Amino acid sequence: MKRFAVIFSLYTLFGVITLWALISQITTVVPGGPGTDYQHFIWNYWWLEHALKAGISPWFTDYVLYPNVHNLSIHTTTPIWFPLWLIIEPFIGRVAWINLIVLMCFPLNATAMFYWLRGYCRDVVAFIGGTIFAFHPYIVWSAADTHINVIALWWLPLTAILWRSITQVPRWWKSIMMGLVLWACILTDFQYALFLPFTLGIYGIWSVFESRQRLRLLIHGAVAVVILGGLMLVIYPLPQLASLETSNPYVFPPASLDSIRDWAFPLEALVGLSDDPKRTLGVILPILLWGSVLLYTWQRKIDQRLVWFIAAIPAIWLMLGAQNDRMPYWYLHEALNGQYRTPERFIIPAIFCMITFAASVYKLRQWWIAGLISLVVLIDFGTLKPFPVQHIRDYPIYHTIGAEDADYVIMDLPVGVHYGWTGMGDGRYSQFYAPVHQKRVINGFLARMRFPDYAYYTDSELFTWLAYPANDERQTDIVDEFNRIVNDYPIGYVFAHRYWMSTDQQNLLIGWMNMRDGFCPPQMADDTELIWWRHERLECPPASSVETIDIGHPTDWLFIGTGWSWQEDIGGVSARWAGETAALRVDLSPDHQYEVTLSALAFDHPRALTIGNQTIIVESQGWQNYTVTIPGVKWLILQHESADSPVELGLSGDTRALSIAYDYIILRQVGD
Repeated sequence: MKRFAVIFSLYTLFGVITLWALISQITTVVPGGPGTDYQHFIWNYWWLEHALKAGISPWFTDYVLYPNVHNLSIHTTTPIWFPLWLIIEPFIGRVAWINLIVLMCFPLNATAMFYWLRGYCRDVVAFIGGTIFAFHPYIVWSAADTHINVIALWWLPLTAILWRSITQVPRWWKSIMMGLVLWACILTDFQYALFLPFTLGIYGIWSVFESRQRLRLLIHGAVAVVILGGLMLVIYPLPQLASLETSNPYVFPPASLDSIRDWAFPLEALVGLSDDPKRTLGVILPILLWGSVLLYTWQRKIDQRLVWFIAAIPAIWLMLGAQNDRMPYWYLHEALNGQYRTPERFIIPAIFCMITFAASVYKLRQWWIAGLISLVVLIDFGTLKPFPVQHIRDYPIYHTIGAEDADYVIMDLPVGVHYGWTGMGDGRYSQFYAPVHQKRVINGFLARMRFPDYAYYTDSELFTWLAYPANDERQTDIVDEFNRIVNDYPIGYVFAHRYWMSTDQQNLLIGWMNMRDGFCPPQMADDTELIWWRHERLECPPASSVETIDIGHPTDWLFIGTGWSWQEDIGGVSARWAGETAALRVDLSPDHQYEVTLSALAFDHPRALTIGNQTIIVESQGWQNYTVTIPGVKWLILQHESADSPVELGLSGDTRALSIAYDYIILRQVGD
């Protein structure tokens, strides 16, 4: 036991070193890989807890990707982690919790593999095998993507260890435990049903064939399978899956051959020549693996070790995907109705089998050699490079909303609606904030959803525009649809996340929202990256009087309506150009008159500016102040006589239509 504690500690140290950028900031960052899914895994466990406390089914929800109701049995809910969420998350918070889970997987995977390999080799070799199994590039990259359903690899060695124990000393409690462990694999991810045939399946068949207690082992195996089947049938997931039309290609379209190719290991990875940092075995590992094959061949002894090499071959073949319709993966793809598109993940059973084979061939005794080889392998894998992280922003407004009892839907901009096959928009990560505000959200990600539910958004002019805003002529229909869902859903808040938008998208979306009626004056977070609009039905907070609008300042998003360009330096000041017509949200009292002073500069030549029924001429030679008096209005409309493009005038390559630039606008109430 002491040795295992030391081994576990060493593997934990390897994990901390690999994930140092994450662990050193455990409460403020999350894994930041290119496909990171931290937001939906955190949401998963909040939702399970929320549903159970509310006494509703945790497997069906409209709390994400509203208004559709989604069957979460086909989503990577990964409920195996839920007990740890209930125990640990209340003390350390959801960000630290997800990071801790990612870290825990590495020593657990490595130690389980170490224990399994001890039945085939010395501890020295088993230590190297555990290191390779837990830290190879595909797993580290999966950790960077927060795929805690993928990186829980210990089930492969654990099931093999348990079956080995049954073959040595059959006991009924072990068979019961095997059934529970197999169900735990399903609670982690359905894909373990594809992996286990290459590990436990082949090992089980071989061990029964070799045993003198074949019938007894078959009975013990049958007991485990019956327990697994009963749990799947009575509790999860078969009752939840029963209502799905998974064989209907219009409801669940199959993955294309091109998609399969994109998610496969390249053939050159087998000889250490892959230039894909995720789909690689490095250089050292192929040498070790192929070296074990040569060494085994040289020994000229056929024995049980060959079983693991044979088991690895079909898994390796499958991880290469389907470059054409004659490769093995294509037949699996067809058998599953095209619903599993990641052949690359067969690296997991493949490397388990190959490590087991190689470990049984190599004979090492010195621990210093094991340490040296492990270090060289880790360096070759690239696991010692800085782990990618993403900083998390926490905003008090979400906690304020979470304290409200009102039931409404939150819309986030840009719209981001995604599932495992495709998606639109870049706002899916706003799902991360749902456990804080605890409201239904339109944005989000699910691993699987019915295609008609996804088409609900892609067929909508409103949602497609809110995902990919552009100047177009559909605004009447878009605004009508927006007004309808604001009332029907209903929408309580709209949030604009500037850090997920391009500059043009910010101008279009924030300006557009500032022109929508029925919402309170916008508010902004201290970092100016988040802006929100609360619907008037929820009552508006006391309005603060605004005297100066500093256009070009980061806070001008609270006022900018349609017709504005981005913030930039114009004549030595931070300002914005306006187009032919531009608007500002000013929320002035209709009971008063206001004196409006503008600091303005016309583009190229003097231009007429009309505000209300007053017209003034704005000069083009330097910034000047202009003053008009207007009645109180909600939106200040700036109408310019014309706008010209610098490229058309031969002044630059700028294609924007520019009219007048504004530095600031001062609003003063006139009289009582």
